[in-house]
Amino acid sequence: MSGHENVYINVLGADHEDLSRIGKDLYDLGLEIEDEQIIRHEYVCSYHGFLARDDPDQ
Repeated sequence: MSGHENVYINVLGADHEDLSRIGKDLYDLGLEIEDEQIIRHEYVCSYHGFLARDDPDQ
């Protein structure tokens, strides 16, 4: 492979220091970070739009 933006990496850290350390570790491996997206909090909940209007569990 050649070019830029040809590797996609997901990482998880407890705080900003973890993410900085991981970024440095990736750089030390020879990877250049072209773009990054930081998700601070992610919430998942079920979609209730498919439930019947008269459903008591709604």
